[in-house]
Amino acid sequence: MRLQIFDENGNRIGTLTNYKDRAITESLDSGDKELSFLYPITGPMTDLLKEECYIRTKTDEFVLKSVDMGDNYNTYTASLNVEGLEAAVFVSGFESVEKTVEECLNTAFVGTGWKVKVSGVTKRRTIRETDSTSAWNILQKALTTYRCECSIDSLSKSVEIYERIGEDKGCYFMEG
Repeated sequence: MRLQIFDENGNRIGTLTNYKDRAITESLDSGDKELSFLYPITGPMTDLLKEECYIRTKTDEFVLKSVDMGDNYNTYTASLNVEGLEAAVFVSGFESVEKTVEECLNTAFVGTGWKVKVSGVTKRRTIRETDSTSAWNILQKALTTYRCECSIDSLSKSVEIYERIGEDKGCYFMEG
């Protein structure tokens, strides 16, 4: 898988190759994802990989959050790009009374460019935040309040809400 690199302003720098140990971890609780990989300290793009630059895969966009220098390889860690949701701040709080999760999140996401798609969650609940909060925090609160899970597509800026994403397939035993 190739990783496309963009600078802090969203301008394409190039494609990253020769990295190793790429891993993407996803949390069903929050829908958040984290990308990590190793890249040689002598690699041609080492100087361009700076904190707050963007890294794009086939399915997601990440923001580089930390660079740990090593002897032969640097370790890079990036988090899912949800800056639009984190920037949508409700200074005087947020309230959604007896609404579905779709109605609640559509209200929270107004003006962010993010969309919500809901499958199978029809409960009506109340979310009330009296302090300053963001659309990202409201999404996290909605996931716990409505007891649902989500899948986030940062390229198309959409959040899909499900009652349960996975299913119980029994036990698996692996050697090693």
